[in-house]
Amino acid sequence: AAAEALPVLGHRDPRDFVLSLARPRT
Repeated sequence: AAAEALPVLGHRDPRDFVLSLARPRT
């Protein structure tokens, strides 16, 4: 899950990163 969230930090806001932890995208 965390590995999928890493690229999110590259183009998403840190807030969205937190959301991805709470609501992972499958």
